[in-house]
Amino acid sequence: PIETDEVLASNVGRLVISKDLEKSVDERLDMLHQFFIEKKKADAVDSKEFLHEAERLDLKTKAPLLLVEALLDDTVLSEDQFTKYKTTFLRFTLGDKKAQRYLLGGLEQLIVKHEAVLLPKAAHLVKKIYELDICEEESILAWAEKPSSKYVNKTQAKAILAKAQPVIDWLKVAESESEEESEDDAVEFED
Repeated sequence: PIETDEVLASNVGRLVISKDLEKSVDERLDMLHQFFIEKKKADAVDSKEFLHEAERLDLKTKAPLLLVEALLDDTVLSEDQFTKYKTTFLRFTLGDKKAQRYLLGGLEQLIVKHEAVLLPKAAHLVKKIYELDICEEESILAWAEKPSSKYVNKTQAKAILAKAQPVIDWLKVAESESEEESEDDAVEFED
């Protein structure tokens, strides 16, 4: 039987997908990074398309690390880039603590890359991703507990955390207050 063009295209598509998945994680990360950069240059950032490509390459959880690098620069706050790309970031981080950790790693790298401009604003950046629900309180506090040298060196990570400390302290206070409120509610409920 003669295959239709549609069936042929579908089979070729599956072959390409399986070929890409045979590549190493680093090669797939490079492919995804190039995809993000090309779309940004063409002013064609499409959150669904970004998610689809990341899922196709089996990199959804790690993708936020690349998104930060591809979409944000030293004008992240003045241009309000997190708000501009909020939907894109949320497609990857919503309810995914590992993806949020990769995003925080990407943020560390962004701060180090533009240290003079962004290091003094680390607290503002952390607060912004919290306010936009891109990163949950729990993920930010876990990140702050253990400076890692996975994304930047340990000294740089500690410097970023030192600058972000006011927001981290604010989140800790908010967390303990909400725990106290829920304990109070429980007591009232039991009475």
